[in-house]
Amino acid sequence: MSAQGATRPALQAAERAAALLARSGNASAYLLEAHAGVVACYLTLWERARRHPAAVVVLRRRTRQAVRGLAGFSRIFSVGGPRTQFYAGQIAALEGHPARARRVWQAGHAQAQALAMVYEQAQLAAALARGGGAGARPAAGVLGRILQRWRPAR
Repeated sequence: MSAQGATRPALQAAERAAALLARSGNASAYLLEAHAGVVACYLTLWERARRHPAAVVVLRRRTRQAVRGLAGFSRIFSVGGPRTQFYAGQIAALEGHPARARRVWQAGHAQAQALAMVYEQAQLAAALARGGGAGARPAAGVLGRILQRWRPAR
């Protein structure tokens, strides 16, 4: 299957999931991964569609809408805050605003620390390290410390 052929089913699945989430409301904290999955799918499709301006316009709009849905979820369930910031930073980076992306990721990392969410701390630290700039070195150090916690005891 070609990359183009794989795009249509992914887009259809994301659209169906987004519609289900819109109808279901934010009834459970367990919906975090559903919201995040929709955003991640749209972001991936957006990244792959860079050479197709019409598709980028549509995917940018859908990604932003999905992040707004995740932000609404986060207002009810604070565990969604760091993931919302992660994806908002991804959008800023894709739109060519690395300084904004770093600020958003740093805010998300602080939220993840306050909530003791180790996975999100690592995810945001990795984004900061990949994003470069002034936040890269400290973020890489944070990522190293987080990964130390995950090593099995001897």
